[in-house]
Amino acid sequence: MDAYKLGLILFMTFFIQNYLLLIFLDRLFKIRGGTAMMVFFSVINAVLNLALKFVIFAPTPVAYVGVVLFHCIQIYFTTEECPLTKVTFAFIIPIHVMAASYIIDASFCLFGGYTYYELFTIDEVFLMSRIITAITIAVIILGMNKVFGLKYFNILKKHPERMKLFIGLEILILCQLIVFSTMLMTDFSQYLLINMIHLAIGSLGIFYLGIFMLVGFKMLEDYRIYSHSKLLENIYRNMLIEKSERTVEINCKTGKVLNYVLKGEILTNLIGIHYESVVCGIIENRIHDEDRSSYIEKHKLSYMTVMGSGAVHSYYYCEYRLQNDDGDYAWYKDFISVQKEGSNSVKAVIVSNNIQGDKNMEFNATMDGLSGLYNKKATTELITQHLEQAQGGIMFMVDIDNFKSVNDNFGHDVGDDVIKEVATKLTYLFNKEDIVGRMGGDEFMIFIKCPTSLNIDAKANQICEAIYKTYYQDGINVTISSSIGICEVNPYIQDFAGVYKVADNALYESKRRGKNTYTIRKI
Repeated sequence: MDAYKLGLILFMTFFIQNYLLLIFLDRLFKIRGGTAMMVFFSVINAVLNLALKFVIFAPTPVAYVGVVLFHCIQIYFTTEECPLTKVTFAFIIPIHVMAASYIIDASFCLFGGYTYYELFTIDEVFLMSRIITAITIAVIILGMNKVFGLKYFNILKKHPERMKLFIGLEILILCQLIVFSTMLMTDFSQYLLINMIHLAIGSLGIFYLGIFMLVGFKMLEDYRIYSHSKLLENIYRNMLIEKSERTVEINCKTGKVLNYVLKGEILTNLIGIHYESVVCGIIENRIHDEDRSSYIEKHKLSYMTVMGSGAVHSYYYCEYRLQNDDGDYAWYKDFISVQKEGSNSVKAVIVSNNIQGDKNMEFNATMDGLSGLYNKKATTELITQHLEQAQGGIMFMVDIDNFKSVNDNFGHDVGDDVIKEVATKLTYLFNKEDIVGRMGGDEFMIFIKCPTSLNIDAKANQICEAIYKTYYQDGINVTISSSIGICEVNPYIQDFAGVYKVADNALYESKRRGKNTYTIRKI
């Protein structure tokens, strides 16, 4: 390859190397002038490295001093940090440039058979060594960008006395490298080349030892915490997989199933198959109609990818009813963990568990076993929560007239049937979003959350007509009806006890007026 093409490559590599450096610095402290300033100084860096050889014909020590000055000027004009910070970061790249040049130049001479004079006089060889140097520095900058984050930079800023010591160390390293380069102008031997490599490696070793003394212990502590958290995460993940009914691991980018475990058994025939078209499709057909849209949305690859695009690790849940082989539905809960791996990969793990037992316990804790309505505690809590949101509503207190006579004459089994029948009728008369509960015995409570355009008189008459019924047995007949107390609640009332008292008083007013009627009060 001719010198012109190598020169062009050299220009590009030094431009990229300096641009990567400024991106790294921009993470730590905002670069003034933004991208335009970064491009400008990157071009200057590339031109300078060409000019030192082909225009100025500077000897090695002068070239190294020029590199140091350039980086000092660059960081001075591009950042607004304190002088200590500017000097600290200005010296980092020159140290690496000199050390890398020593190692690469000595390697060219030792393994390529060149003298140090030939290395600088043969254009192709010189350009090749500088290109390799620029690439090496670019790789080092990428490594720094990965390891040295804003947190560790802030540690340095909190301890300026440490930074002063580190600057002193940097100056000693730079002086040592520059002074040694003067020896190469007058003397040359294989022994000197080996010393060049030793000096470069030793200088970098001292530099990174200084870095470690400043922030290394904090980095080790962070790594220990990270390793411990990963260990706990893996232990927890394995426990989930062992106890779960189904575990699916997916590559969200490719859509391929990475792992599929069903009741502790790995299904190898499903590994490698596309997630949405096969695995998700099988399950979707058995999802309850009311849960299908939510399930499909939360299990889409696109949804998981979005969830994983922000934090490194995020998770969410999805509850749904799944039809079993007998045709019955059981409640399931999916724990979906989404983890970002690298800059361009997102992995999701779906852990499915049967929570029907939990739902049964929840039902028993909130529902009345006889009527199938909310029990007293749940009814009170739900209405209280609604009132606290200052939304108002209408409370109906319904008491079954002559219920004691049913129990006394026909027995408690018939009485239980009456409770169930009344509960069914009340459920039918009110909307799904209304709160319908049994407060105990023959007393029911209904709270309408959104009473817009509701005709209260018509609704009360519907209740009276629906519950009114005569029961016959062995020549005995008992007629049940309903006494109703109604309280209209304005949005400013948030006290359940107060509303309950008004509705209860209205109920007993209906009893006094002869039963099978209703009384309306406002609060």
